[in-house]
Amino acid sequence: MPRTTVYYPFCRDSEMLRFSDDIWDSPHGCNMFLLRFRFRREHFIQLAVALELVNLNDGQFFRSIRVGQPGHYHVFPSDVCLMVLLRRLSSPCRFADLIVGPQDLDKYFTIFADRMKAMGAPFDSLVGLIDGNFLQLCRPLGLGNFRANVDLQEYYYSGKEKCHGIKFLALLFPNGMVAIAGPSCGRVHDARMLRESGWMQMLYDYEQRTGRTMFVFGDAAFPCNRYCQSMRKGVLTIEERAFNSLMSRIRIQVSILFI
Repeated sequence: MPRTTVYYPFCRDSEMLRFSDDIWDSPHGCNMFLLRFRFRREHFIQLAVALELVNLNDGQFFRSIRVGQPGHYHVFPSDVCLMVLLRRLSSPCRFADLIVGPQDLDKYFTIFADRMKAMGAPFDSLVGLIDGNFLQLCRPLGLGNFRANVDLQEYYYSGKEKCHGIKFLALLFPNGMVAIAGPSCGRVHDARMLRESGWMQMLYDYEQRTGRTMFVFGDAAFPCNRYCQSMRKGVLTIEERAFNSLMSRIRIQVSILFI
């Protein structure tokens, strides 16, 4: 996804799209726009208007699109959705070219921390929310799959979920972008997935470059250290219960990603 801002107003009489991020305003940006999406910017606007993705009667903004189920959805500007579609349809294009990792977003960590603070988080250096997800699979050697190894049942079986499956780890940034680590075997703990994801090393490298410590936040299954904070557990004080209640309202955004 080429950019992460929310709305991109433009003038109907202008031939060029005016981005809040000036990455596409330079001559190099114009050529890169054509290379990535196979459309020039003025033609991109014409396509968006033809698809009724532009609200010309209300400030001339791109419309917002809700993605997800009722009550559990995310809102994206329609131009970003169209760009993702055109990028996927352009040739040559591989799935790996569309993947954005946290290391590609670390230059925005200061903005992310300010945004999390504005959302009510009691931290000045929180950049993202993490959570694990379990995806149930058919039992190995089940349904006539005799070519599967018997040992796979042990690897994919989760004692917590009481079934076989694989797990993913999601890191949600306040701009709506998500980094995914995995898949891992169903028996792997969330803390181990975080350790093997490389995200802790990324935060360490960021601290070495900038001198500022950033961290992520997860539920009680995750460790509590320099680069990761988690919900308080055990015998809680009144302050700790209030802290968990506050962070639960913020952390619910990453919990509904896989719904």
